Amino acid sequence: VSCDITIRIGAPQFEIGSVATSYIPTPLNSTASRQADVFTIPTASWFNASEGTLTTQALNGTNAATVGIASLDSSANSTSERITLIRIATTSLESLVRNTAATQFQTSMVSGGDNTLNKTGLGYKLNNFRQATNNALSSLDSSGTLPSGVDRLRLGVWGGSAFYDGWIQKLKYYPVRTSDTQLQLLTQ
Repeated sequence: VSCDITIRIGAPQFEIGSVATSYIPTPLNSTASRQADVFTIPTASWFNASEGTLTTQALNGTNAATVGIASLDSSANSTSERITLIRIATTSLESLVRNTAATQFQTSMVSGGDNTLNKTGLGYKLNNFRQATNNALSSLDSSGTLPSGVDRLRLGVWGGSAFYDGWIQKLKYYPVRTSDTQLQLLTQ
């Protein structure tokens, strides 16, 4: 049996780049540029300012520069009031907690490198910080305070222009500091 069909392709878009981006509607024969996609969620109703646990499961891209995976930060001052999970090099993932006084916690752990799946997490509360990555725990840091003014969760960005080029498959936030054993199991 023969069948005639018509396929119509609407809104084709060609780009130079290593990853696909979302469609940009433009007038005929014109070009457009775009800002990077940044996913932001307000934290007002669910964020616990005194303790928490933040974990991600993410596939690293190939950008070995410092790039953000997830950040709990202040929209007024995202560089000095933040709790972040960051890729800092080809094979390193970092947890960082900072308030206006200074960096309160900062540690990095070995990850799987480019195009690999990594599970990392940070448990935090006053004088109690620890990172876990791929079923391993960092040293416990028993001094430090938390940022104030955290009002948003941002995915895939750190600071203003360090964009993650991988895929964030899972993100979990708990409004309590999980035990170290549970933190390690969350990254297993």
